[in-house]
Amino acid sequence: MRRGLYFTALFLLCMSCSEDYNTRLRGQWQLRNIITSEGEVSQANPVYYSFDSHVFQIKSNGTAYAEFRQEGDSLYILFEDSTQIKSLQANRFWGWRSTKRSFRVTELNFMRLRLKDAQGEMVFRRY
Repeated sequence: MRRGLYFTALFLLCMSCSEDYNTRLRGQWQLRNIITSEGEVSQANPVYYSFDSHVFQIKSNGTAYAEFRQEGDSLYILFEDSTQIKSLQANRFWGWRSTKRSFRVTELNFMRLRLKDAQGEMVFRRY
């Protein structure tokens, strides 16, 4: 009897915890491919994007931190410190030219993330 109540309580607890967008986005993602707006596909240098509790991190040879927020299928990343943009540009992170950037999330599941903006689309795998 207790065992049945235990599993029922566990089931209800799991059902009440909804998997929100931030939960699926949370973690580290490795950039695999870049698809330019012209349709050219290229392999990406090792670049990692990390998302956790509205903190964004990008790293390769260097590391930079920003704040991110989500609204529907849109993702907004804002660097408070403009010197970090210089670091991003020096490390040739694709597409970072200003302190803010917005994306449309075209795919987000356990293994894959796709972010699209006017410059093109980036394909990531969970790392």
